Amino acid sequence: MSENSDMMYPFAYPQNSSSHPSIQTQHIVSLLPTKLNRNNYILWKDLFLPILKGYDLIGIVDGSKPCPPQFLTTTTKQTSTASPQQIIENPSFVLWNKKDLSCKIIINASLTESIRPHTVASNTSRDLWLNLEKRFSSTTKSYLFSLKTKIQTLKKGSLSILEYLQLIKQTADAFATAYSPLVDIDFVAHVLNGLPPEYDAFATYIWVRSETVNAKEFHGLLLSKEMALSNHTPTLSEPQTIAFHTISSKPNSQHPHPSPYNNPN
Repeated sequence: MSENSDMMYPFAYPQNSSSHPSIQTQHIVSLLPTKLNRNNYILWKDLFLPILKGYDLIGIVDGSKPCPPQFLTTTTKQTSTASPQQIIENPSFVLWNKKDLSCKIIINASLTESIRPHTVASNTSRDLWLNLEKRFSSTTKSYLFSLKTKIQTLKKGSLSILEYLQLIKQTADAFATAYSPLVDIDFVAHVLNGLPPEYDAFATYIWVRSETVNAKEFHGLLLSKEMALSNHTPTLSEPQTIAFHTISSKPNSQHPHPSPYNNPN
């Protein structure tokens, strides 16, 4: 190749591939705390994208850096009037394909065994990425919707408080694995929503507190309330209940029928 050469393609990676840090695929995979399954695509993608950006691989996957042509045509100046053209391999093409292969290895390594059969027809990392998005994005959304519906409609019924809390926690954990954890206030709201009427005063007490209750404290208060109900005594943590019980215990000649508050909460 002569001193002067004009490359006919504007897509430019540095020709010296050593200027790019080597991509250690095993190290990158170790940065991802969870693998893709049929129900956690949104969480997996949210964790995976920053890794691709940090290692300058996102353009390969999202299509913003398409594959350069494999060959370049150069024009070499000669002493004669003719300027013969020469076909050479494009260094950018070689580098792009190395990056693309690294992307495929990383993505495949982040998949669970049940997902890998769906990747066999993907030629490039972008094909693989789009294939996963098409197959599992809507599946994950449907799964999240079913979990949200379930946790919003769970009822204590005949379950003990421990059994009821465990049931809600299992659903909340599944939601966290697929998307994001529930904040304490949402968890408390779902629990209170499924309690029977005898816990109404307790629910009111929780909502009117000046300080938001955390999940651990809420767990203890709810167990105390269950114990108080089983013993037919009001809990000391609920001044409203005590007040209602005191008022209802006073005789009232104008109201011979029992007060609705005669039964302690």
